[in-house]
Amino acid sequence: ITQQEAAPIEFLEAPEIETLLEIETAADIIQQEAAPIEFLEAPEIEKLQTAQTPVIAELEKIPMESNYTEYIDNAVERITKKFLQEEFQFTIQKSMKDILKQTGVIKSSDIILSGDLSVFPIVDVLHLITDKKLTAKLSIFSDILSAEIYFDQGNILNASKSNGSAAPSDKTIQFSRDSTVDEIHSLKENIYDTIYAAIELKSGSFSIEKISLSDNLRDIPIRLSMSTALIEASRKANDGVFSGMFDESTVFFKVLRDLTIKDYNLSKSELRISACINGERSIGDIIDISGLDKMQASKAFYVLLNSGIIKTCKGRI
Repeated sequence: ITQQEAAPIEFLEAPEIETLLEIETAADIIQQEAAPIEFLEAPEIEKLQTAQTPVIAELEKIPMESNYTEYIDNAVERITKKFLQEEFQFTIQKSMKDILKQTGVIKSSDIILSGDLSVFPIVDVLHLITDKKLTAKLSIFSDILSAEIYFDQGNILNASKSNGSAAPSDKTIQFSRDSTVDEIHSLKENIYDTIYAAIELKSGSFSIEKISLSDNLRDIPIRLSMSTALIEASRKANDGVFSGMFDESTVFFKVLRDLTIKDYNLSKSELRISACINGERSIGDIIDISGLDKMQASKAFYVLLNSGIIKTCKGRI
């Protein structure tokens, strides 16, 4: 809309002036100077002078003896429609990276990767960070959870989460060589809780930001391997999670050799299920051979799958 001078608006009674003033809010959408509007009494002149060019352009089109209320309603609709079709669509098309930069969550040059959790499950993102041995911060955003997980060369240092979309609070403990066993245990449990909550997300977004470790993070006396964190986090799942999770015809194969698997802190049921997987047996077959009930077996499959020890044969192709 090009800038135009407002023609004098005459013959308006007080009720019509009040109606005109109701569209000032719509006018604020586009920031331009309004031309002077004459022949109106104060304070109407002062208020109308703040109106923007789109509104002035619409007012100029009003026939001198028309139905002002109906015409103004149409003008507001046209202005609003233009905003929704052009300005608003442009706004929502901004990338996640741009939004994070604008809000100061990340620096422009530090973002490594960002994406949609419905396309990239968080377990895959976590394995990527470990495989690349990144020193980074993983930020997770959804309607029900926000979380941050810190990594040093692919190992986990710290994590925090909050319910809803609010930014997670910083729960970093001031560690030293004298840190107690209870403090370290509390940190580990907080990491496992955060990772499990993230695993359960089916939608949302994430970003991986390259960082330099602060003194607080550097002083944390633990470096959790991803496999350990995913195993412990997955064990926190309640039985309801496994209902209908696996098709009994699904076939798994082992990513790791049995000798390597022995280095993992697996439970007896997890080891039993792992020992039965040969890339040919179905879940139903393995449950029968293992002697475990369906719920125990499902939980073991869930832990082994999330930790990256096994994959479905479909993922092998």
